[in-house]
Amino acid sequence: MVDFTDLKLYRSTGDLGGAITATEIASATPNNLFTNVPVNELVVGEDYYKCFYIKNTHATEGMANFKLWLSSKSFPPDTSLKWAWDSGSTTSTGSGGLLTLDGVDDYVDLTNDADLWSKALTKFSFTFWIRPTAGWDTNNRDIIRHHDGVSPGSFKCSIDGTSTGRIKFAIKNSVGVDVDADSFDLVLNEDNFVACVYDSTLGSANMKIYVNSTLGNTENLTDTCNVSTGMRIGDSSNDYKGTMWDFRWWSDKALTGIEVDHIYDNEDDSSVDYWLKLNEGIGNPVDFVSTTKIGTLTNGATWSGISTGTTVITIPDIYTAPVGITEWNTISTESQTTSIGTLAAGSSRPIWLWRHINANAEARLDDNAIFTCNLNIPQGGTGSGGSGGSGGSGGGNPPPVNTDYKIAIIGDEGCEPETDDCIALIQSEAYDYVVSVGDHAYESCSSGCCWTSKFNPLKSKMNSAYGNHEYSEGGGTTPYKTFFGHSKTYFSFQFQNMFFIVIDTNINSDAGSAQNDFVRSELLRVQNDPTVTWRVAIMHHPWYGAGSDHPYNEMNQRQNFHSLFQTYKVNFVCVGHNHNFQRTHQIAYNPSSNSSPTIVDNTSPYVATANGLIHVVSGAGGHDTDGSLYSLGTQPSYQAYQNRSKNGVWEMIASNNAQTLTCSFVATDGTKTDTFVITAA
Repeated sequence: MVDFTDLKLYRSTGDLGGAITATEIASATPNNLFTNVPVNELVVGEDYYKCFYIKNTHATEGMANFKLWLSSKSFPPDTSLKWAWDSGSTTSTGSGGLLTLDGVDDYVDLTNDADLWSKALTKFSFTFWIRPTAGWDTNNRDIIRHHDGVSPGSFKCSIDGTSTGRIKFAIKNSVGVDVDADSFDLVLNEDNFVACVYDSTLGSANMKIYVNSTLGNTENLTDTCNVSTGMRIGDSSNDYKGTMWDFRWWSDKALTGIEVDHIYDNEDDSSVDYWLKLNEGIGNPVDFVSTTKIGTLTNGATWSGISTGTTVITIPDIYTAPVGITEWNTISTESQTTSIGTLAAGSSRPIWLWRHINANAEARLDDNAIFTCNLNIPQGGTGSGGSGGSGGSGGGNPPPVNTDYKIAIIGDEGCEPETDDCIALIQSEAYDYVVSVGDHAYESCSSGCCWTSKFNPLKSKMNSAYGNHEYSEGGGTTPYKTFFGHSKTYFSFQFQNMFFIVIDTNINSDAGSAQNDFVRSELLRVQNDPTVTWRVAIMHHPWYGAGSDHPYNEMNQRQNFHSLFQTYKVNFVCVGHNHNFQRTHQIAYNPSSNSSPTIVDNTSPYVATANGLIHVVSGAGGHDTDGSLYSLGTQPSYQAYQNRSKNGVWEMIASNNAQTLTCSFVATDGTKTDTFVITAA
């Protein structure tokens, strides 16, 4: 029976890629792949690369929906660490665990099942993981097909033949026309999670499609689906090409956004009616729920992972970057974007590490890494099929608990000389992490722009919310998603003992929306997490403040989040949009007049356990110069400080083992104002 203990780490030959060795890296013990750096290599800085393997050592069973993420590194601040996996490797041995279709007539026949899909349906849902290798090549490639081509109520999910990134969930209506809900977030040659949901009882948005947990474009349809025809994975000529795993079906159930998130995050669902894990590797796939229903591999549909080759990237020395790897990942909370898929029985994956040391770095300590692994136990495994625990090590011990640090919050940056001044300030103050509240370039960024060039030196230690200009300018959000490595525009991450929940105030965040559900589930997840002391919400549009160029509460954020944040003890809400700096006292939600919050405490030092939060507008990041920052009206009684005379950032300096924060507005000339202290208890 497969167990988390079957997951092992091994060194590669010379730590330079190529073959896996028999030298095991013991989980969570000091096995650092990097060593101290000679002084003569620090004059101009240096980059180093190493490779190790992660392997499922079980003889017969795979680990489904495997995820890996870098959860921490040792301090020093003048080094950084990233990781990547070689998606093109063929290092697996023995039977694989991924269904593979070549796009030409092969499919899996799931039959005409009157208990599941071949009956009257007013609600249904299905989800699956795919790694497509073909799309938008003039062929509409069916992935899931319960569609005879003519009957009302027929449905399918397919990759569009012309529009890049487009995947469609289609149902034929009562007059024989396909109604399509679609998403443009599908990526070829990468792992994609897809969920299709239908609920004819809703007043609108009856058809939904999610890609990697992000809701696409919805459609309206109120018909009952009732077609007696077979269900197929794939279909005839020029259909789905690539691999697939973890197909789930729900009869008479419409998944909610939060349920889609849970499945995307590898959580099992006891309510599922039909489940092909697609990890058998041999024979035909079997429904995990009934244990008797079988999908028949037809016309050459087969299993991947049977190769014993070692076509893995190798490097000649530790100074040479592995060729072909472009998607490097930094420290994060549980991965929202990276999934290795199924780690088949006996298979292994090469994991690359990239260590960067700044020029003239003072600290040359070993840069240790703790990798966290999460997997689904397949049928026959121990437990109830839930997720595995944490562990694994790219080498080294965990960092000291609650190490002190400095964080800068910036917003509305632009590409002006004042932007350069803010970047210079961040570099001179040596902040350990930088977070933007959005509105980057006030110009098109579709083919690269000055903003990405200016902020590239901060890229390895920076994250951001999305402002309205990320949507309104040429190129949209895509260049920034690429820059930051985001798959969606709302997410969470953790730096040291500070948890960040990032909200996109340009899209729906009302109660019941996928975004609101995500925020609630994330705050609940870390509610009692002993590694989290501070909770910070990051978004673009402001809640409170003095009269300025833009209004407040444009997206009903107060009603949607203020009480919720108090319940889960969020300490700060950081926003921008108005190009100035403003900071409130510690305030609580006032349900009788949400524009007039109740002052909980107006004197520093504040205490984090108080039933209130501090709202900060940090919009002086450079787009407007000192004299042209947005106007400010009379300071409200709940406001502690406001300033439109200087560009700069808002800083949080953690001390006392990161149990105390000293916060200030820091102008580009280095002067600090509005300094206050908040303690954890």
